[in-house]
Amino acid sequence: MLRDASLGEGLHRTFNHLANTLLPSSNPVKIVSENVPIFEIDPVETSIPAQNFHSNWERCGKGKRVTCVVDGDTVWLDGEKIRVADIDTPEITNPKCRSERERGERAANRLVSLLNQGAIRIEGSGDRDKDKYGRLLRTIAVNGRGVGDILIREELARPWTGQRRPWC
Repeated sequence: MLRDASLGEGLHRTFNHLANTLLPSSNPVKIVSENVPIFEIDPVETSIPAQNFHSNWERCGKGKRVTCVVDGDTVWLDGEKIRVADIDTPEITNPKCRSERERGERAANRLVSLLNQGAIRIEGSGDRDKDKYGRLLRTIAVNGRGVGDILIREELARPWTGQRRPWC
């Protein structure tokens, strides 16, 4: 669904219909903005076009997950689980040591903070659409800055190398 405050309802329906009919995607385009019209399409061929969002992010709790942060490299957006494709963060569910859990909690909280700072752009990453757990693999940028790069610079993540490495 595409929604923008400056578009009338009829134009919403027309634009959504055209966007979801013409774009090569199995998922509908979802672009939501508040006071900022965002109509970008991913220039890189991926199975799902780039999507822009504004949302209110918080940590996931118990129960149904819709839009929330699981940990430093996993989020739910509109009921879809997304793995931030370009980073690895410490585990918080089954950490190997206390320092891993503490750093993992800081990474998750920082990701919430970053996602709440502005326009979010989510793009397909490379040639794989999903990981072995069925999570969508995507890069995420906020206000044009990659969240993975920020978390790496703040030592709350490291670049993803294709396999997990110990944090302890």
